[in-house]
Amino acid sequence: MTDPRPPDPGFVSGPPFISAPPPIPPSVSPAGWVAGPPVSGRGTRSRFAVAGVVTALIVALTGAGVIQLLAPEPPAVRPLATPVASGPTFDPSRTADPSALPMLEPTACRFQVSRRRAVTCDDLVVAQDRADPSAGVIRIHVAVFASAVPDPEPDPVVYLVGGPGATALQDLEDFTEYPFLADRDLIVFDQRGTGHSVPSLDCPEEDSVDPLALGSATAALDAIGTCRERLVSAGVDLAAYDSAAIAADLTDLRKALGIAEWNLYGISYGTRVALTAMRDQPAGIRSVILDSVYPPQVDLYGQRASDAERAFDVLFAACSGDASCERRHPDLGAAFSAVASRFEQVPVTVTSERDGHQYRVDGETLVDFLFDEMYDTAAIPGLPAVIDDIDAGQYAELAQYLDDRAPPDTSSGPDDIADGMHYSVQCSEEMPFTSADAYASASASVPAIVRDAFDPAFQQRVCGVWDVPALGPIENQPVTSDIPTLILSGEDDPITPPAWAAEASATLSHSNVFEFPGAGHGILPDFGCAASMTAAFLDAPTVVPDASCMDGLRQAPFVP
Repeated sequence: MTDPRPPDPGFVSGPPFISAPPPIPPSVSPAGWVAGPPVSGRGTRSRFAVAGVVTALIVALTGAGVIQLLAPEPPAVRPLATPVASGPTFDPSRTADPSALPMLEPTACRFQVSRRRAVTCDDLVVAQDRADPSAGVIRIHVAVFASAVPDPEPDPVVYLVGGPGATALQDLEDFTEYPFLADRDLIVFDQRGTGHSVPSLDCPEEDSVDPLALGSATAALDAIGTCRERLVSAGVDLAAYDSAAIAADLTDLRKALGIAEWNLYGISYGTRVALTAMRDQPAGIRSVILDSVYPPQVDLYGQRASDAERAFDVLFAACSGDASCERRHPDLGAAFSAVASRFEQVPVTVTSERDGHQYRVDGETLVDFLFDEMYDTAAIPGLPAVIDDIDAGQYAELAQYLDDRAPPDTSSGPDDIADGMHYSVQCSEEMPFTSADAYASASASVPAIVRDAFDPAFQQRVCGVWDVPALGPIENQPVTSDIPTLILSGEDDPITPPAWAAEASATLSHSNVFEFPGAGHGILPDFGCAASMTAAFLDAPTVVPDASCMDGLRQAPFVP
C-alpha cells in the first residue's frame, strides 16, 4: 500500500523557459546506460526516473493508516499548513462551441523547467463532459520537451504517469534525461483533474487529518465528504474524470498539436490509460510501451493480499537460493513472519530520526513496509539485512519509512496526488468489480497478518462517500488490439505482478512481454537494457526487439 508523499521541494513551480539553449548532443543514447540496477541498500531511481509514488500504482484510497504516534496523542484533525482552496480556479459556466474544441492556448510553464532542453507549454482546452457542453471547459497543462537532435523523428513519445491522480509535471526528476529524447520529442501532461491542470481535484481537506492519530479513519471520511461537497458546488462533475476521458483528451491533444502518429509510454496506472486509448481511441497510435501493466480485467483490490504474498515469497526464495544470503539470513520468510507476528502482539516504539517523535508500530505496518519497499528495485537487495536489523531492534530504515508516511507538509506546494481524481477513477472503474467475498476467496491461503493489512473494506467506505456512478462492464474486460506493444514486467513487483503482463498480452496480437529478474515496480527507470530495447522497438515496432542484453541480468547481489 502506498500513501501519497510530500512533493520534492526541488521541483516547485518556477518561471517559464524563456531562452532556449542549444540542443544538448544526444549523449543519453540508451546504448550507454547501465545494464542493471544499483545494488546498494535503499537506493534512488536512476537518472531519468520519476520520484516515488508518481511512478507507482496508488492503491491506498486514504492516508488513514495503522501507524500511531505515541502519547501525547495528537488529534485526528490538525490545523492546515495552507488554507483550503475556496474552489477550483475555473468557471464551469464557461462553455464553448463544441466545433471549436479542442483549443490549444500557449501559456507559461507552471512548473520548474530545466535549461538543458527547450520546453514549451500549452493548455489544452476541452469539454469537462463531452456529452454535455453546458458542463463547461477544463484546461490540461501540457509540456513538450524538445529532442536532442534538430530534426527529430515525426512521431513523438507521450508519457502517461502513474497514479491514478498523480501529477506528471510536479514531483519529477529531470525529463530532459529521458532516453526517448535521443531522437524524438517527449510530450508530458498533467491528466485532467491533477497537478497544474485546471481544475485540480486535490483534497487539501485531507491534509488536516493526521493518519497517525487515533480516530483518523472517521476524520478522513469526513474530510473526503467535505472535499466532495466543495468540488461539486464549484461545478466539478466528478463522473467526468476517468480513464476513458483521459484517453479522449489524448486524441484531442494529438489533433491540436497537428501530429499524425505518436507513441504512448505508460507506467503503472498510465498503462491503464494507454490500454483504454488503444480500446477507445486507437487512431494515431503508432506503438505502445506498457511498463508494469495494470490491465482492466484484473481485480486490483481483490488480489492485493495474494499479490503481496507472491512478491514476498519471490524475495524469500531468492535469498534462500543465494548461498551468501541464506548463510547470513537463514529462512528469511520464517524470520519475517515471526517478527511481524511479534509486532502484532506487542507493538514496538520507533523514534523518528527527523524530529524525534515516536511511532507505535504493529505487524500490519511492518507488512506495509516490506510491500512498499519492494516497489523500488534498488531497495530489494538490502531488504534481508533490513529485516534482520528490525528483528534485532535496529529501526533506522523503518523510521525513515514512517517519516515518509507522516502527514504531508503542504507549505511549499500542493500534494503530488489529486485525491479526488484518484477516487473518481478507482471508485467508478475498479471498486465496482470487486467484493469482500472476492477478497476473502483470493486471500484464503494468505497469512492472516498479510490478509488484514490489505483488506479493502475501508476503500469501499471511501467510495460510498465519493459516490460516483459505476462504469459499464467494459471496464472489467480485456483490451483487444493489434497495435504493436512492448510490455515490461518486474519479477518482484508487488502491485502489478508478471501474471498481469501475460494477461494483457493475451489479447494484444502484436505484443511481446519481457520479465526482468529482481525488478520491482517500474522497469524503464532502472534498467539500461530496457532503454536499449525500447529504443529498438520505437525504431521498428513490428520487429521483436533484441533482448540479448537481458542474458546477464539476474537478481542483484544481496547487501551483507
